[in-house]
Amino acid sequence: MDKGQIDMVGITVVLLLIIIIGIVALRFSITKVENGDSTLNSVKVNNLVNAIVKASSCESNLKEAMKNCCENKDFCGQNACDFLEKEAKSIFDKTTTNNYLLEIKNEDKSCFNLGNCAQGISASPYFVDELEINLKICEK
Repeated sequence: MDKGQIDMVGITVVLLLIIIIGIVALRFSITKVENGDSTLNSVKVNNLVNAIVKASSCESNLKEAMKNCCENKDFCGQNACDFLEKEAKSIFDKTTTNNYLLEIKNEDKSCFNLGNCAQGISASPYFVDELEINLKICEK
């Protein structure tokens, strides 16, 4: 090989290394943005479930309405599940335009469902006594 061919091989190797490093850097920068967005949305969903549970109405909070709903009792002079549905819908209408699913379980038996969302970002389960409260927000 003469000197010109060796120089061309060296330049080709350097260019290939630069391209590979660029592709790897681009991949990590794109992945990092997606994970950050997902983390932010997860925090928002967790905050929303906390807000729903702690929202007050009729000199009490919706946590009591949830308990009464699963026990088939009244709350604020009406069926607790009907009251909870109305209040939760009002909160969702003010906070999100996405589809959602609010599910309340009592000892692994679902006692309240509101909304429709098959796949999305789920909040960490929120436990109140024997109740498990799950919230999922669908991504657009």
